[in-house]
Amino acid sequence: MVHNYGNDDTLGYRDMIFVHKKAVDYCEQNSFYDKTIAAHFLMYKNMTDKTLGYLTSDKAFEKVSTSIDSTTDLVIISSVDHDKIWYDKIKEYKGTLIKRFERKHCWAEIQKLK
Repeated sequence: MVHNYGNDDTLGYRDMIFVHKKAVDYCEQNSFYDKTIAAHFLMYKNMTDKTLGYLTSDKAFEKVSTSIDSTTDLVIISSVDHDKIWYDKIKEYKGTLIKRFERKHCWAEIQKLK
């Protein structure tokens, strides 16, 4: 049986919001503004749209994309938006886990490539 904890159609989504916010906070605290970051759609929006409430400063991340390539410095994946292709790319570019956030059944990871 597959459980979709944290999807936006379940009450567990507030836990996903929590871990996504922690990941954005970590990127802000470490001034990753100059890094090229790959993230799926939700995290892309969280990092680039100041009106969503995930960013604590007036500065948004400008180098965020929804694909991984040889120029990618960091990859952010989570329990609601990861897929096998991204894991293969992380492995191909020798990714290492630098931070993981968890709450109940939800998680988000920041992987460093290269």
